[in-house]
Amino acid sequence: MRSATRRTHFFWFQVTQLTLSNAFAEDQIGLWLLASRTDP
Repeated sequence: MRSATRRTHFFWFQVTQLTLSNAFAEDQIGLWLLASRTDP
């Protein structure tokens, strides 16, 4: 039972990490697009 709980925790940890990194990447891409658009 304990190993299953640990596996579930690890799964959610991975999901959270992926979601955070995706959000960060989207922020970076948005900033880059903004900067490239305002450049002459």
